[in-house]
Amino acid sequence: MKNRSIQRIVASTLAFVMTLGMCACGTTTSEQEYGSESASVEASSSNSVESTEEVLAENEEKSEVTVTDLAGREVTVSLPVENAYLGYYYENFLAVVGPDAFTRVKATSLYDTEGYANTLATIYKENVEGYTDMVDVGSTLQDNFDVEKLIELECDVAIMGQYQYDAIEDKVNLLEEAGIPVVIIDYSTATEETHIASTEILGKVFGVEDRAGEIIENYKAGMANVRDIVSKISETKTTFHEFQSVISTYSEVGVSDFATYLFGRYLSQAGADDIAFPIAETAESGRSTTLDMEYILDKDPEVWFIIGGETANDETDGIVMGYGISEEDLIASAKGMIDSRPGFTNLSAVKNDQIYCVENNTLRTLRDYIIIEYIAKVLYPDEFADLDPEKEFEEYSKKYLPSVPTDGTFIYHLEVADIES
Repeated sequence: MKNRSIQRIVASTLAFVMTLGMCACGTTTSEQEYGSESASVEASSSNSVESTEEVLAENEEKSEVTVTDLAGREVTVSLPVENAYLGYYYENFLAVVGPDAFTRVKATSLYDTEGYANTLATIYKENVEGYTDMVDVGSTLQDNFDVEKLIELECDVAIMGQYQYDAIEDKVNLLEEAGIPVVIIDYSTATEETHIASTEILGKVFGVEDRAGEIIENYKAGMANVRDIVSKISETKTTFHEFQSVISTYSEVGVSDFATYLFGRYLSQAGADDIAFPIAETAESGRSTTLDMEYILDKDPEVWFIIGGETANDETDGIVMGYGISEEDLIASAKGMIDSRPGFTNLSAVKNDQIYCVENNTLRTLRDYIIIEYIAKVLYPDEFADLDPEKEFEEYSKKYLPSVPTDGTFIYHLEVADIES
């Protein structure tokens, strides 16, 4: 970048010198002609100085930053970034970069969010500046990601999720050869380390390191507090959890994660002894499984966590949660759930009213530490008596997501009496 600026300065200076030389070598002219040439030289001199000053000013304003992304690649990005491609992680991006974040995004992959969280996308369309101006370039999840279209848009940088990079790694060099640096972030793994690293990258690339640092310190403090208290708990409670946002009928059991992945990791960090964890060693998948009802009844968990979401609807069973969903809506969606599962009325979690719901789209976000706090307080209310997850949810949203309405249900204690037939 500096070389290009120097070349422009040299070019301007040479043009000025050549003009002077031409004037010095001129033949006899009339006073009027001489005056015209003199004016031309003065104008050229003035333009040259102005051009030089503009280039120097531009050079001072622009800079570069080099980051190590989540794929372990060193990537250099020219600043400031005003026209980015952002593939996913809309909430985290908005929280870190600020209320005007999406005015700096030129292109995106809409399906990655709208295909799974349409209500959330609608809220962003109505409330977040710049969201509706983004150009859709397709999705790796639908195998229609258009690299050529993205190149034509001449973005300053492409911010991709690890899952996107894995899908089109062989095409990333095409973007970089076209002058679009590709930076990989990863909030899906949902570890403290990847959350922090991804947030640091966004802070550096978009020039908001102070805001990013504040969010990181807040996150680290919340996680450290949970770890400290959990480390002193000697008798852990047994849990069962399932993702109901993907089931079609309550006669099905939703997916359960192992201790090293997503909600299973949350449970593990909160001190839970989940009944899915022991299966990890023999399971075909390294991340999750679907438990048999007989197995659940045999293990008789003390607490039942349900991950709900908007993909459950009137045509399918499943707990509905999220933006615009009231507690009454959630309760109505849970009707018939226990009756559809023979033997579940005998579970300790059911008999003792220990059924808790968490909204799917709050996972993988920078407020998921509050989900871990919520789980921990549910399991060990005395040890975590000082925590107020509901209040923290509200405070986080108002501070870091002020343009997004807070109406909705994201964590909820479901009482059996409310859903009995």
